[in-house]
Amino acid sequence: MKLIQGLSDFLETAYKKGYKMAIGSAAIMYNIDFVMEGLNIRHYFDSIVSADDVRISKPDPETYLQCASQLNMAPADCTVFEDSPKGVEAAKRAGMQYITLITRHHDGFSDWDTKQSEWKITNTDWKQDAVKLMADECHRQGIKLFVYYSYKIYLIGTA
Repeated sequence: MKLIQGLSDFLETAYKKGYKMAIGSAAIMYNIDFVMEGLNIRHYFDSIVSADDVRISKPDPETYLQCASQLNMAPADCTVFEDSPKGVEAAKRAGMQYITLITRHHDGFSDWDTKQSEWKITNTDWKQDAVKLMADECHRQGIKLFVYYSYKIYLIGTA
């Protein structure tokens, strides 16, 4: 288990600048604990809201609204980093700003040719293009989509 490239520096910088940070996850606390301990990142977060803490999971905004409340922040002052359509919808419904991340799980996670691999996501048993699925979902929800593509990460901004 390892952090995606750049996340360690991002967390450290945000922490040193005094940004309040929370985890709002649809996972149960046992799984969150396993990941946070394994990656040694718990100390960066002021609050954790898990599936154990809410009545209704994402896309209901309860998870993110609890995070904001525990951080003593207005939802409109929060920015959510999210990697799922249901999470994006939850952030939107909570009245929060959000940035959607689609990471490349390894060098060839895309339908664009890379020097690293001929592998393409649509050649797997799943046979779906994750970026197209995200674009379709954003269109369905009336969300503007901006895609930045690089070797290691997709950064998809939504507005």
